[in-house]
Amino acid sequence: MKESRQQVFETRLKSIKRKKNREKNLQKRINDALQYRDKSASTYFIRYTELQADLKNYDNNTAQLDFVSLFDELEGDFNYGLKGGVFLDNPKSIEDIDNKQSGVYLLYDVDALLVYVGESVCIKKRVKQHINKKEVYKIGLLFCKKELRKALEMFVISTRFPILNSQTNPIFQDLI
Repeated sequence: MKESRQQVFETRLKSIKRKKNREKNLQKRINDALQYRDKSASTYFIRYTELQADLKNYDNNTAQLDFVSLFDELEGDFNYGLKGGVFLDNPKSIEDIDNKQSGVYLLYDVDALLVYVGESVCIKKRVKQHINKKEVYKIGLLFCKKELRKALEMFVISTRFPILNSQTNPIFQDLI
């Protein structure tokens, strides 16, 4: 079903509002980390410095911030069997990932726009294929159980609207 320009506009507007809410939530998480840092000093210190760096570079690291907020959304949801996640600023860092990891990958362009979401049993091999074909600047990886990777992929696509996925392509075809 082809969506109207009004619906595309509303989707973009929702995205902007989500981004503003993420910034507020990030500041709240920093404050929480400071408040409870004595309970587990090393954990909260690491979390605090990561969050502080994200907030300071909010405009420059929107892809990373988007990934962190997605990971936080999924962390408490056991329906997707999330095992962990990593954000790679440099696509060549994919070499450091274990060959046996399965999950979902998010590909970002030079403007930190999410362009594609995919899933694979061997995430490292699949992402390397994409890197060879497309200009990929940043990568988000969500590791999960093999049998739940398709469900996780559909969740990410339905909440983040990557522009090159066939599931969301009708929404953006007038804009591309």
